[in-house]
Amino acid sequence: MNTLPRLNKAFSVLIGIGLGMLIIVATQLTMWGMDREPPFYLVEATSTPVKPGSNTTIKAIVKRDLSRKCNVVYSRVFYDSVGTRFDLTDTPQKTNAKGLDDLDRRTPNELKIGVEIPEAAQRGTGAVVTFLDYDCNPVHRFYPISVVMSVNVEVL
Repeated sequence: MNTLPRLNKAFSVLIGIGLGMLIIVATQLTMWGMDREPPFYLVEATSTPVKPGSNTTIKAIVKRDLSRKCNVVYSRVFYDSVGTRFDLTDTPQKTNAKGLDDLDRRTPNELKIGVEIPEAAQRGTGAVVTFLDYDCNPVHRFYPISVVMSVNVEVL
C-alpha cells in the first residue's frame, strides 16, 4: 500500500489550514493598524490667569470614546511667552482604561487640571501642552495614537 498520496493530501490540508490562519491573522493586524482615530478630543478649554509660582486651573470640554478600552501614557510641559520649555511631569504618566472610565464618571465630558506655573516663567501668554499616546489594541503598543492638547495660560 502506497502512503505517499495520503501524506500528500495531509500536507495539503495542513498547508491550507496554515494559509487560512495566516490570512485571518493578517486581516486582524491590518484592522488594528488602520485603527488611528483618537479616543480623545479637546472641544474647548479655558484657564485662570496666574502669577509665576502659582497654580492655574484648566477646565476643558472633551469628548472621550470609552468603548475602545484604551490605556494612555502622557507627559505635560509649559511653554512661557518667550518659548522657554518647562517640564511639568518628571516621567511619563500612565492611566489604564479603568482609570479613564473613573475619570469620566467623576467629570463626564470634562477635564479639570491644576497646574503649577514655574517661578521662572515670563509674563504673557504661555501654553500648557499635553502629549498623549493611546494604546487601544496590540498594534498601538508599537505605534500609538498620538494626541497633542494645548491650552493657553495668561501669566501675570
